[in-house]
Amino acid sequence: MQPTDIVPYLAVIWLAVTDPTGAQVAINAREIVSLRNVTGSESLADGVHCQVSTLDGKYLAVIETCREVIEGLVEAAKKAGQ
Repeated sequence: MQPTDIVPYLAVIWLAVTDPTGAQVAINAREIVSLRNVTGSESLADGVHCQVSTLDGKYLAVIETCREVIEGLVEAAKKAGQ
């Protein structure tokens, strides 16, 4: 096996989202396991619309809607050719 044979498996698809403070955060798209709409009294912080859960059991509250996150995932996968 040549080193170039494993390159496709090492490719990381990054998704840029925004946390409640306005900071941009890059998430490895392959680590996302679920999305949950956050509304009203469920809100983790002002402006949060979606909770992104990851493989390691952690979550990230983001101001994008879950629909926007899904659209970003689809677009990122297209750009990566997957």
